[in-house]
Amino acid sequence: MIKVCIDPGHGGKDPGAVGNGLLEKDVALDISLKLADKLNEYDVILTRSKDEYVPLSERAAIANEAKVALFVSIHVNASADSSPQGLETWHHPNSVGGKLLAEYIQSAVLPISGLKDRGLKTSGGLYVLRNTNAPAVLVELGFISNAEDAELMKNQKWLDNVADSIALSVKKYFKGDGN
Repeated sequence: MIKVCIDPGHGGKDPGAVGNGLLEKDVALDISLKLADKLNEYDVILTRSKDEYVPLSERAAIANEAKVALFVSIHVNASADSSPQGLETWHHPNSVGGKLLAEYIQSAVLPISGLKDRGLKTSGGLYVLRNTNAPAVLVELGFISNAEDAELMKNQKWLDNVADSIALSVKKYFKGDGN
């Protein structure tokens, strides 16, 4: 069975971004649990399934030790300025598979989310992208510091739709559609 690692960002003593009555760690966990449910035909490994702190090194190690085929890290963004909005999906610059999955996620989530398109981003410096052996993406699902984006994050139907879109992207990746 194909193994997929879902990494709900932050957790426990690390709330991540905070804004508009929300904590990044809670939004990331909520979407990640929904996503895991929607990927039931795969062997899904979560780096955390409750509000606990898991160091970055352990997140990558969990994925590498399980020899997962994909790694999806779920986050929400923040800025000191409340105006930035939108979705961006990160991948390592040397990962062809990561770029392909990032493209699938960005194009699937945008039309259903109401988020602005901040595009695909590359980084060799993000720990989980750099240290995970499998193709990896880090999805920033809007800005918790922006009132409009944060309002979306409070809606369970929106969270469910976002999880659906990411799940469809993972399935498309494994089917090889669009290659």
